[in-house]
Amino acid sequence: MTELEILLVILIITAVLLLAGLLVWIFIRKHRENHIVMQGGMDIDTQKSGADSGRMFRGTTEQSGGTYILQGSRKAMYHICLQEVTRGENYTARFRDSIGIGRAQNIKGMENFLTIKNDMRVSNFHCRLFAANGMIYIEDAGSKNHTEVNGQRITRPCALKNNDLIRIGNTRLRVKF
Repeated sequence: MTELEILLVILIITAVLLLAGLLVWIFIRKHRENHIVMQGGMDIDTQKSGADSGRMFRGTTEQSGGTYILQGSRKAMYHICLQEVTRGENYTARFRDSIGIGRAQNIKGMENFLTIKNDMRVSNFHCRLFAANGMIYIEDAGSKNHTEVNGQRITRPCALKNNDLIRIGNTRLRVKF
């Protein structure tokens, strides 16, 4: 092979590599432009505004008449029903991270809050339910009258199972999944 042929092969390989690099750069740039992170908007699953919850939505966008439609990473939605044993009242909750339970209407930083009225032994923020590793846990929030699961006072997070009995103050709640 002559020097001219070697130089021509090197030029062709360089041109192919430059073209491949340019195509990769265009693809990455286009892909990045379609990915957004925004505070605000509406999560159609929870019907919550991102601005209200302070949460960020991530995903790719499609523009539909000036509206950005997000499609992307969101955490799994957990459902739990707590049945008040004495009155038979059902409390249903949907959440992604955690939900507070107590007498208050809401606690800052909680995604959702389950208010238990008419039980003065329940603290304003008594305990919280949270999701981890595909399970739902309960954790006492430093309440004065403690939290029990199946008659045992909990001092650390406790995984909940169907039909577990939670006692918060004088209120007893049966877990239903």
